[in-house]
Amino acid sequence: YGAGGAGCAISAAGGSGVDGGVIVWEYTGSGGADLAEWYETDGNSFAGDIVTFGSQSFTYKTETGQHTVPIMKKAIAGDDLFGVVSTRPEITMGDDITSIAKYPRLVALTGRVPVSVSTQNGPIKKGNLLTASSIPGVAVRADKAGQIIGSALEDYDALPNEVGKIL
Repeated sequence: YGAGGAGCAISAAGGSGVDGGVIVWEYTGSGGADLAEWYETDGNSFAGDIVTFGSQSFTYKTETGQHTVPIMKKAIAGDDLFGVVSTRPEITMGDDITSIAKYPRLVALTGRVPVSVSTQNGPIKKGNLLTASSIPGVAVRADKAGQIIGSALEDYDALPNEVGKIL
């Protein structure tokens, strides 16, 4: 009952003024759960990596003029965090750079995204805040105030030097 993403139904007992009617919406999409934008990277960032602003820039032209943006690279603890390289976004934008960028990657702006993680700061539990670790591109449980990239939606426990992925 109510609205939903993959479908919605009204019960056979009726509802919303309909007696015995069924309403179904079919949703077709990529199966992703995030909104992502294309950015140029240094070529070393892949799905699940946390990224930050590199020291080099990328300049390109669009209908609105010339734009210069930083080239993204894997983030480490202490960097200004920008986002996570998306795995399979539902919605994408900024594809005007894909034909001219050397290493374009989709970076999630919002949504649920698999992220590379380590237990350097201890096991990760659902709801723990995640931040960058000393391993480039890899998140850890945040254990003090600072920048975060989101909340863990899954538990993760492994040896501290192992890297896995969670939502």
